[in-house]
Amino acid sequence: MLVLFSDIHLTDGSSGETINAEAFGQFADQVADLADRRGASQVRLVLLGDGLDIIRSTRWSEGSPHCRPWSPMGDEQEAATLGILRTILDQNSRALECLRRISERVADRSRIPPSRVRLDYVLGNHDWLINRYASCRSLVAESLRLPRIYVEHGFPVEFVSPPGAYDVVARHGHEYDRNNRNSAEGWEASSFGDAVVVELVNRLPLALAEELAGDPACGEILHRLKEIDNVRPYAHVPAWILDTLSKSGRDDGRLHAAARRAARRCIDDFCRNPALGCLIRKHLRWHERLCFHVFLS
Repeated sequence: MLVLFSDIHLTDGSSGETINAEAFGQFADQVADLADRRGASQVRLVLLGDGLDIIRSTRWSEGSPHCRPWSPMGDEQEAATLGILRTILDQNSRALECLRRISERVADRSRIPPSRVRLDYVLGNHDWLINRYASCRSLVAESLRLPRIYVEHGFPVEFVSPPGAYDVVARHGHEYDRNNRNSAEGWEASSFGDAVVVELVNRLPLALAEELAGDPACGEILHRLKEIDNVRPYAHVPAWILDTLSKSGRDDGRLHAAARRAARRCIDDFCRNPALGCLIRKHLRWHERLCFHVFLS
């Protein structure tokens, strides 16, 4: 039996809540029950991208301005990536324990031996940095009990089922999204989507916190704003922020003005950053670049 799941987006906690640990236990039980009812002889679980979300962390914005996902490889970026990964693993230890022990849990509730239950991990656009450094590959592979080949040869970017089994090829959705995949440099390079998340989505709550320093409503507002990356489409973010301010019980012009100032600071910094300008030119066609700048203005 083949089970594909993706986009669980376990974060370091700096950008909103992640999936409750109990959900992973229920997931394992449902897999075991389904395997038992179908008489499966094996279970192949594939985490199809964006399992550990390295991009959605405010650590990128709080650290050196020269250390970002799109920065060149180096010790500083490796340390930042490792730090985010360690915090993700720590913050989600109970959930990840369910994934680590899923073979035993399935075996306990079905007739399938643990050796016939396997977990695979395919990379997406929010966890691609795992492959950049051997230290990161080793940490994640060891934490999730993945095969040693993940450390030696890198995490796969697609799942291809063995010949005669399932006949499936699966990839994370960003492979077909030009804004979230660097088509020129491949999976090992940052995308335009990384920049939007790090410099706009992650940064806006931090900028607003500076504008609201000392305000009694600041804590509640920032707690709500941590969920900003769950707003879809991003074009609705401005309306969602105003609604968040209204729900704080302090729906006044001063708060709205603070939100506008924070947004303007983030947008101005984004547009003036030469590295981000390079990403925009690489990923967006001329009419898309024009629309993007009009949207930001």
